[in-house]
Amino acid sequence: MKKTDPFLSKIEDSLFENLRNSVHARSVNGEKDAEITEADVEKTFDPAMLDCLADEFLKVFLDRAPDMLREHRVADRGFERRNFKRWHQAFDIIETMLTIAEELGEACDIEGRDLAVASNSYQFEALSQIFPRAILVGREIVHLLKGGFPDAALSRWRSLHELTVTAMFISANDEMISLRYLAHFDFQARVAARQHNKYAKRANLTPYSDAELQEFDERCKIAIATIGEEMDGPWDWARPVLPGNPTFFRIEEAVEMDHWRPRYKWASQHVHSGHRPNGSLLGACEAKEPLMLVGRSNGGLIDPLHMTAISIWQITSMVLLYDPTIDRVVYSKILMTLADRVAQEAIKSEQG
Repeated sequence: MKKTDPFLSKIEDSLFENLRNSVHARSVNGEKDAEITEADVEKTFDPAMLDCLADEFLKVFLDRAPDMLREHRVADRGFERRNFKRWHQAFDIIETMLTIAEELGEACDIEGRDLAVASNSYQFEALSQIFPRAILVGREIVHLLKGGFPDAALSRWRSLHELTVTAMFISANDEMISLRYLAHFDFQARVAARQHNKYAKRANLTPYSDAELQEFDERCKIAIATIGEEMDGPWDWARPVLPGNPTFFRIEEAVEMDHWRPRYKWASQHVHSGHRPNGSLLGACEAKEPLMLVGRSNGGLIDPLHMTAISIWQITSMVLLYDPTIDRVVYSKILMTLADRVAQEAIKSEQG
């Protein structure tokens, strides 16, 4: 990492030169041609000049920004080429997995939708809503890894894991749980609308009107007529199976995915603001000396790649096995094999 950015250094020099000129006639010893130091500038600086100097500073920034951006973008493209060259075998396999999974999910939706509609299968609909989100998050993860952001990719895996576990829970329970899951959106939208209005003035937001708030209430009333209760908590849709206060951890336990909790908590570290030494970042795992990572890294990709591959296999299997056939079982096994190969190729890439 550069200790000093030449772009900022040039701008700082320009700013200080402007400051020198502005106070030259008011030097500390009264001699017009005396040498003006930074200390002299600080003593004679007029705070009223701040807005003017900020405008000048901004102009210099914007004038020099195109060259700076061009330089950084060239460097970024060079990094991405080198990063892809190092990890391309693992990238090829996981992108193959995502493409196969997407096509299988689409085929399952086409084959099963008519029957699901005829039988009012909320479970089918819930899985059909969750699965495309999982594929999207998987592609986001790969994009972040290609760009050299393994810690951000791990953070997005956290969302993929939540989608996977939720799909497992829905698959393991009855239609009412799926209906509650789908209806839960309206309750969360109402909670968000109320919070929006609470802070609208301070946040400079346009508040929802009374009529709009009434619409949120009406949608929730329709849901309550079927499910029999409010669902304002984030996991309340799972309450019939998990009485009391449902949590995501309890959902993990219910589908025997709680052994992933350490990885989930690890993936959460980059999401939240708790202290985390910079050297503990995945992107810094190959550093030979301490560094403060603020950009791209081509190290630390193994875990996000492998964990993403496993989750894609797991959630695609939930869709495939909603209506199991021999072919679908075979497809699930193929995806499991590819997930293992992602890990194998990633390890080779790191060692090579």
